[in-house]
Amino acid sequence: MLEKLEQLQLFIFPLDEQMHWYRYHPLFAETLRSLLQKKDPDHYTQLHQLASTWFHEQGLNGEAIYHALEAHDYETAAAQLEQEAPRLFKHGELSKLIQWVCALPKENLYERPLIAIYYSWGLIITGKLEDASSTCAEIREFTKDENKTSLMKDQSSLDFLKSEIDIMQNCLAVYQGKPHAPGEYTKALQKMQEGSLYKGGLVNFNICSADLLQSIPGMHGKLKYADHFFSTTEPEVRKLKETLNDFTSFSFGYTVLSQVKYEQNKLDEAHHYVNTALQLNQKRADWGILLPAYIVLTKIETARGNFHIPMEIWNRLEHKIEKIDWSYWVSVFYAHKTRMAIKRNQCHEVKKWMKVCEFSSQDEITILQHYQFITLVRALLYLENFRDALSLAERIGVLLEEEGGIGQQIEASILQALCKQALNLPQAALTNLERALIKGAGEGYRRTFIDEGINLWQLMERFKIRQLQLPSDKNRRNILQYNEMLMQDISQENHSSETCFPEDRSTKIDALTLREREVLKLVAKGHSNRHIAEALFISVSTVKTHIHNICRKLNVNSRTKAIALANELNLLQ
Repeated sequence: MLEKLEQLQLFIFPLDEQMHWYRYHPLFAETLRSLLQKKDPDHYTQLHQLASTWFHEQGLNGEAIYHALEAHDYETAAAQLEQEAPRLFKHGELSKLIQWVCALPKENLYERPLIAIYYSWGLIITGKLEDASSTCAEIREFTKDENKTSLMKDQSSLDFLKSEIDIMQNCLAVYQGKPHAPGEYTKALQKMQEGSLYKGGLVNFNICSADLLQSIPGMHGKLKYADHFFSTTEPEVRKLKETLNDFTSFSFGYTVLSQVKYEQNKLDEAHHYVNTALQLNQKRADWGILLPAYIVLTKIETARGNFHIPMEIWNRLEHKIEKIDWSYWVSVFYAHKTRMAIKRNQCHEVKKWMKVCEFSSQDEITILQHYQFITLVRALLYLENFRDALSLAERIGVLLEEEGGIGQQIEASILQALCKQALNLPQAALTNLERALIKGAGEGYRRTFIDEGINLWQLMERFKIRQLQLPSDKNRRNILQYNEMLMQDISQENHSSETCFPEDRSTKIDALTLREREVLKLVAKGHSNRHIAEALFISVSTVKTHIHNICRKLNVNSRTKAIALANELNLLQ
């Protein structure tokens, strides 16, 4: 029967190559369940209970909870969910936790209020702040009602419950920007009970963000607020660390501080904080902290001119990251490796990632995969697929305006500007750059601009010239001063690093297209842009774009240096 059904492709799917295991087609399975539920509802419920018991005995608590809920055996489901919640937090499966808790009646939460604590933290971390506020308020009222607290399975946990609510409500006040919230939050931490979810590191503040500063717990990229909050909280946490064991959750705070200081171009302070975060996480191995911390560490070392260190770090991490069972962080790891390859002008590495990354410019974009899609924009821009890069960058920009952090919005605007510059759309490019500058000036962003290098500097020069031709006012003067400061930062760093990426000859040769080699040969012969345009039957602006791309690929900042390096590499032969 199985062979016949398989040949006819009816009702079933094989699950292994040996044809030992099969699964019903989902629609057929749903039909069978519906028929059973109508014919014998009691038997239907009993089967779910049996399934729940069997899965629980096999250590498969997620499946056990699902079947217990289907059987309306809420007490069993609540007991199993209380055991399963730490694992769900550790692996970032918060949407599943929230879904299961919502399926439980309120009285089951009163019996096991620890589940409600997990639920509230899950709402906070996933950005559902209004729901979290109302849930915390409900739990607060519950702790004041003796009739309800008498239902608790463990009466001794009431003080613990009140302490956790204090921490969560004050944490919410911080995220909502309420006055005096950081101080109150610190006081709540000082009263933390033994076994706190926060203290033990079970509260995983980062489930899917390569840049913690841009996440909701990182203040959505508000540099000044994040700097103030984590800087004022950090001394109190150090005091707590001396009295409480295994207090690792503030490694999140140290990582955010490292990202803040890096963005402010305070590299020594950033290095201090990121090392502290990594030391705290040595035993815990929380990749939601470790990988963002290592990302900022590679950026710091690159900015300092230590170009070999980032690749050494990433090579050491590679064998570890491939062993973890969280595919999201594996994906982020290789996305950042590709960004480093672009910086080092390793064209073959970028193309290799493009083949295996499973992302395309036409895919639906989600905020959780923002880092990978922005990397795809950078790869397309690097490989001169400017139109696809721009189309994707604009779609990402729309999403980030609604859900992203300030730094993410700035980066998307910069990339749109660079794409439009490459497509010879100068006015549109300057509009995007201005939008990025206005947002960056308000918070003091620097490295997001500096890291783009000489390509962005050229656009900033155009922006300055255009702004000087317009009537002056206070806002325009402020943006011009900010633009000038960033140009100086880029010039200083580019001047010291323009020859820092040693490449083998084949990589540099492969990086240039045939047309770019033709242009380079004519440049070397002393022809002007106009003469080159006439010789190759292209526009002058296209010639300028080719020369700009040649300089970028050869890591030089002038025609003279491009010719000298081309002669050295025999590119003109």
